[in-house]
Amino acid sequence: MRSCKLLCNKLIQTHRKISVLHKIKNNIPNPILDHSSIIFYNFSQKNDNICENFFKISLDSKLNNCYRYLFNFKNLIEWNYFIYQIIENLDKRVSILHVYLNLKNYQIIELLLPITIVNYEKNKYIEFQNITKFGMPMCGRLYFTENNSNTDIHLYIKYPLPYYFEEMKISSEHFSLIIQELFEKCLTKLAGILEAKNLS
Repeated sequence: MRSCKLLCNKLIQTHRKISVLHKIKNNIPNPILDHSSIIFYNFSQKNDNICENFFKISLDSKLNNCYRYLFNFKNLIEWNYFIYQIIENLDKRVSILHVYLNLKNYQIIELLLPITIVNYEKNKYIEFQNITKFGMPMCGRLYFTENNSNTDIHLYIKYPLPYYFEEMKISSEHFSLIIQELFEKCLTKLAGILEAKNLS
C-alpha cells in the first residue's frame, strides 16, 4: 500500500460536464450560510510532506454487504460529516467530493477532491485516486477480510500536505493526526450504518 503513487494522466474535463448528485446539510459549515473558508489549490511538493493514514474497523456485517456499500461513492455522504456535496461528470467516471473541514484551532478548509476507482477485485479490495489535474492529489485503498463472522475493513489514504499548513510550519505528521481524529468519528458512523444493514 505504501507504493501507491499519484498518477499524472491527461486532464479529464470534469468541470465542463458535471451534475450534482447530492447536496445536504451534514452538520458542517455550509457555504450558503456565508461561512468564510480557505480554498486549497496548492499543495506541498516536498517528499517529506506526504501524509498517510491507516484505519481498521471490525464489523458484525457480511463482507459482500460492506464491499457493495463502499464501492458506491454516492454513499460517502451518508457517513462523512465533512462532505457537503458530491458531483460527478456525465460518464460517471469521476466523483468530485466538495469537502469542508472544520479543524480545531484553524480556519475552515474547503477542498475539491476528485476520485476514481482505478482498480478493484470484488469482495477483496478497492483502489482509488485523483486521476485529474485539479483538486487535491490523493490515492488510497480499501481492503476487506473476514474474521470469523465479522468483517475487517482496512483503509489507507495518501495525500500531500496543503501548502497553507506548510507555510504555518505544520508537519505532515501533525496534519495526518488531525485527519486521523476526523476520520475516527466518521468510521464510527460507518460501522453503525453497515451493522444496521446486516440486521435488516
